[in-house]
Amino acid sequence: MSDGIDRYVPGRDEAEILSMRASVWGAGHPHGTPAFYAWLFERNPAGRGGGVLIRKGGELIGFAGGTPRRLRVGTDTIRVAHGLDYMVAPAFRGRLAGSYAVKLASAWAETSREDGHAFGINFPNANSVRLLTSDRLGWTPILRPSFLVRPLPGLRFTERPPGGLPPFLANLGGRALAAGLSLLKRPPKAPPGRIVELDGFDARFDALWHREAERAPAAFLRDAATLSWRYTSHPAYRYRILAFERGDEIAAYLVASPRSLMGLESLLVVDGWAAPSDTGLLAVLAADLARRAAKEGVGILGAQVVPGSAFEGALRKAGFLKVPERLNPKPFVLVGLPLAGAVPAVTDWHVTWGDMDVV
Repeated sequence: MSDGIDRYVPGRDEAEILSMRASVWGAGHPHGTPAFYAWLFERNPAGRGGGVLIRKGGELIGFAGGTPRRLRVGTDTIRVAHGLDYMVAPAFRGRLAGSYAVKLASAWAETSREDGHAFGINFPNANSVRLLTSDRLGWTPILRPSFLVRPLPGLRFTERPPGGLPPFLANLGGRALAAGLSLLKRPPKAPPGRIVELDGFDARFDALWHREAERAPAAFLRDAATLSWRYTSHPAYRYRILAFERGDEIAAYLVASPRSLMGLESLLVVDGWAAPSDTGLLAVLAADLARRAAKEGVGILGAQVVPGSAFEGALRKAGFLKVPERLNPKPFVLVGLPLAGAVPAVTDWHVTWGDMDVV
């Protein structure tokens, strides 16, 4: 391969990329496998992914990946490029690493524009967000999700939690808080229907996605094909689907995934959706999920939500609490970049952990 910038071709370049990725994030990372890359870049129902590579002296020294997304704003659907897995080989540090990172990001934007994407999105960490939103690259912050938690009676820290409290004190306080929430936050009254745990997504989820679309918040595509790809065919993680059935239709759902969070056995609420007139059902589902998780010995539920959104309001009704930003173990920012069109001026977003690639 020649030096300089080259396009990433899924199915051709993984051996090089994954070798470098192991040096950046560690060999045991669940996203550093051929199966994960095939899932992410080749099987996405929105289309094949891509990205850009940088080589120097015949060696791969940088990568910026991208996968296509579809954003619905009202009744319009917009083609979006989701940037992910930005990395520069750890042998390059300081200004040199920054220079290669700028070249990667600029080349990624150009190829994404050539591919017809209206704008780009990214969920960078604290280090990357400063670079992307610099004058050289021009990404703009769109929103900063809040981190919510729902302590449960089985809460038990096995390592020092954020804030520096000893684990035994954090355990006592967390359990007392869980008991208080159980007393103060009675489960929302459920309307006629039933809560079911499902093992997949059928045509009823397509119908739900299109229900009241003109009134729904801006959100990335959540039809049955996309949900199935994202949650039932993921090569690294397991997901649970909790849905509210009303007659023959699905009226609302939550998706959760078991993880370790802050040294706790946790269940992350990674997705959820209801039509605008049914968002109260998300609180019913969240309360039921908390009840099930408590019986299973889970210590805490967690979620990333858009501040002020209907989804946040539903989870708060089910006893979820906002974690102060200084204690947030998983801070993210959604940033956008105009490509072949403008970043839409949206004030009502629905973004969850499942919209990122990390969970």
